Amino acid sequence: MVIIGFAPTPRQKLLVKDALSMCRSLQRLVLLRDGHVRYNGLWEWEMVGQPDCPWSADDTMAVTKLINSASKPLLDVILG
Repeated sequence: MVIIGFAPTPRQKLLVKDALSMCRSLQRLVLLRDGHVRYNGLWEWEMVGQPDCPWSADDTMAVTKLINSASKPLLDVILG
């Protein structure tokens, strides 16, 4: 699951929490603060994010706490 334009607001945290609780087979979660999807043709696209991670330590801890509360130990989380 990829969310572009993620900010740890209460509403977006709820979206992530609900997705984690409903999607039992979810294996990777990518949360990008800034970025876009580049369309390269039919069924061809790529995600373009920022090269540097703009996440503060507080935001990283809040997202980590949210994911740990959903008890998904095998989830690969990428913050960008």
